[in-house]
Amino acid sequence: MRKGEHSAPEARMRVVIAAMIDLRLPDRRRLVLLSRTRWTSRRERFYSPFGGALRAKPDGRHALRARFDLVWEGTGEDVDDLRVNLPARDAEAFVEAVLNMPDDRREHADGAWRELIEELVEEHGLLEHEDVRHGVGALKRIGTYRTESVSSNPELARPSRTRYVFETYAACVRGHAATKLEHALTKGDPPDVIALAEGDGLEEDAWGPLTVAPDVDAMFIPT
Repeated sequence: MRKGEHSAPEARMRVVIAAMIDLRLPDRRRLVLLSRTRWTSRRERFYSPFGGALRAKPDGRHALRARFDLVWEGTGEDVDDLRVNLPARDAEAFVEAVLNMPDDRREHADGAWRELIEELVEEHGLLEHEDVRHGVGALKRIGTYRTESVSSNPELARPSRTRYVFETYAACVRGHAATKLEHALTKGDPPDVIALAEGDGLEEDAWGPLTVAPDVDAMFIPT
């Protein structure tokens, strides 16, 4: 390097490790949820499966911080979310380290349940806790889905290269819970939840244009 020259900053990227749930009505239609962030910030109707970031537990967070140069993105209650920024060269090693962590170091299916309850009950008010307890079947593990894209999430300061790793699960809603969710399909402007038939490429409905996460089918293929 010549005098006065500076090396380029090391390339960094985001990694998000999350649980995603293929939640179905008894007739096998898939339920997808409105992104409140995108709707509030830019009136974009974007729907994706239920789920969200898994969390590291104290020993797991300590082990990851000791090994990797991490910037944790979560704040408040989400401070332990597995949403991090790190050198791009370390991304795959980080993913493998997290995927191989035992239950005492990070969430697994327990995190998928936490996210499902947060979205169904606490954030969107679609069901009560009793509805989930009696009306949502056990989560069945499907596999792991990986993808990479430039995230345009409004919560980010700028579009960011992001590697997503989704641990995927399937569940069916039944009984009174299913009836309440069927009713929710017609409430709101726009509705918080919509139902997709198999292979449905829905781009518009009575409330106007919408977008469904493009890999919603691919992520739930068993692996």
